[in-house]
Amino acid sequence: GGLPTNTPPISVPTLAPTETPAPTLEPTATEWAPEPTTTLSGNDPAYRLGTPSWEDPMDTGDNWPLESDQYTAAAIKDGYLQLTGLKKDNGWRLTINDLENFYMDMTVQSNDCSGTDRYGLMVRVPSRKEANRGYWFQINCRGQYAFQKWDGSEEPGKVTGIIGWTSNAAINPGSMATNRIGIMAMGDTFTLYANGVKLATAKDDTW
Repeated sequence: GGLPTNTPPISVPTLAPTETPAPTLEPTATEWAPEPTTTLSGNDPAYRLGTPSWEDPMDTGDNWPLESDQYTAAAIKDGYLQLTGLKKDNGWRLTINDLENFYMDMTVQSNDCSGTDRYGLMVRVPSRKEANRGYWFQINCRGQYAFQKWDGSEEPGKVTGIIGWTSNAAINPGSMATNRIGIMAMGDTFTLYANGVKLATAKDDTW
């Protein structure tokens, strides 16, 4: 999901009362550069699909809302978007693009990270203005992943587990770990990747 370029970006984080604690990714003055965690192979969509139609080099904050709110703080620094969780609830930022069928990935380095601290991608947000529904592809610091449907359109909000928390050796666990996570969405089929390795395929036709 995202915002049109003529509309100021918004961030509408919502509560996920059934969820476990969110990661606290503290901004740091130490410069870092994520190292590749796997070699690109023919099974990796980043390899198969070739040059992406859009990339964000994270050299400016033009594509992201950077104001702090009660859930997250965000900043662009040294070519990276630094997102810090301020509460135990999930919080997110939406970029500017509208996508329906797509493959997207992002490379993330955690800071202090343990247990069920987590981060990931939120996709297929039906309303960018409310930003209160969509799918979450998350990984945690135990080396587990999950795929969930979030509906916060009515209080108290509902998280539906499509794929429950599952361990996979392709995910690098712990603090200062670098992971590239990707999701392919085609119609009602979602395929999840970590570091170029296919984790699972799920189906859901809600959004």
